[in-house]
Amino acid sequence: KDLHLLCSYLLSAVPDLRTQLTGHVGWHDYQILIGDYAVGKGDEILALNTTINESIDQFSKKGKLDNWRSSVAGLCTSSSPLIFSICAGFASPLLRFTDIGSGGFHFQGTSSIGKTTLLKAAGSVIGGGEDGYISSWSTTLVGLEETALSHCDFLLCLDELKLVDADPVKAAKKACHAVYSLANDKGKTRSSAYTGKGASNKRWSVLVLSTGEQSLAEHADQAGVKRLPGEEVRLIDIPADLGCKLGIYEELISGFTDPAKLSEAISAGSQKYYGSPIRVFLSRLIKKYDPEGLQKRIDGLVEKFVTRNVKDNAPASDRRFAKRFGLVYAGGILAVKLDILPWKANQVRQAVDACYIAAYANRPGNTEKNRQKLIKRVCLKLSKMVDLLDFTTTKATDYSKAELQDCSGFKKENPNGQTCFYVRRKWLKKWCKTEAQINIALEHFEERGLFLPGSGNDQTQQKQIAGIKKRRRYYVFTAGAANFKRSWENQRQITIQQ
Repeated sequence: KDLHLLCSYLLSAVPDLRTQLTGHVGWHDYQILIGDYAVGKGDEILALNTTINESIDQFSKKGKLDNWRSSVAGLCTSSSPLIFSICAGFASPLLRFTDIGSGGFHFQGTSSIGKTTLLKAAGSVIGGGEDGYISSWSTTLVGLEETALSHCDFLLCLDELKLVDADPVKAAKKACHAVYSLANDKGKTRSSAYTGKGASNKRWSVLVLSTGEQSLAEHADQAGVKRLPGEEVRLIDIPADLGCKLGIYEELISGFTDPAKLSEAISAGSQKYYGSPIRVFLSRLIKKYDPEGLQKRIDGLVEKFVTRNVKDNAPASDRRFAKRFGLVYAGGILAVKLDILPWKANQVRQAVDACYIAAYANRPGNTEKNRQKLIKRVCLKLSKMVDLLDFTTTKATDYSKAELQDCSGFKKENPNGQTCFYVRRKWLKKWCKTEAQINIALEHFEERGLFLPGSGNDQTQQKQIAGIKKRRRYYVFTAGAANFKRSWENQRQITIQQ
């Protein structure tokens, strides 16, 4: 009788609040579940099913946003890959509002250059906990699907691709299938005989950030495996070292003289403070935009990036390739505008551009073509610099102060009788766009005797110009550097001789 009364009461009761038990984190209408923490408003309270609570700890929070801003984000400003990785953390929940689909980026490079630091910094945006936020490639395909579901609508950090399998051939094959599965937004449909739980067809939306000593393309080549169609625009290879000989850094911030020490400081900050950035970000984002407004804002930022980097007549695959970078750009810009990141929008743009350019240049078949385009651009700029002051026939005193201050450089004979171009750093950076591209160009010209570096490890020479108080540093090229045909044919001759 008592049981009957209880059942009648439960069936007739009209509760003020209802709780929706869900099997995964992430978006549910315009609410998002971050572990056991819900952001946004809905008709029902969101709660994660207690049978899958193992995914909650990785979304835990420690410290305040200001702590994370100073101890993590504030230390990352001298590395485009670090800025990019952190922006990817903020971009991950935005993926659901686009047509880009699951996928991500694979940072590849030699050991001990800071690749894992990229994952630690990016993961601290979302969470941490006792085991940290980073997952491993060392798992089965079924295990990877479970991991993807437990990171639904968030960043999935996977460390060290070679751990997929000790056998390189098997590792390459497994990696190809894993990438395709992750990017397909769903796992294989498995029968109850296999799962013991009824038919299984899991779905997710994730942005992947992966690391490894080899690129995915190299893994495939090593194993003689052809990458599946469209795979290279789903999980994109990015060089972790952009060519500045400092690992993941282009330079070191004040107070650090060793890249390893800076990475240690960032890692320590990531382990001490985490989780607050994404909670504050999503709270402010949902408060400022309705779903339609947010989608429109994201689409606008992605298109802005694509328009800036892709030509109108480029193939569709180039646009898909750029759109994934555009999503990261959108995440970073929104995090800056909502006062989550302590950076300027221009820093986000430059970092995402640098990673995009490096990734695009390293696409299969693009490496030599893009190198040639870069060298040709520098040669052309040198040959057509109409504002280059000619100190061979004139003196600095013949020019106004304004002309001296604004000039991009000057021409002059050196003590050996060679006519040389003295180019200011800011102009070379405009031509080459990134530090990595600058280094590629300088190495190219130096190998051919067309670039004259300074003493020691300095690539520039310091010169005093009459009329300008400060001594300035210049990149010094010989006149032959302006002749593209000569420099590129010279490259072919050197290659044959070697």
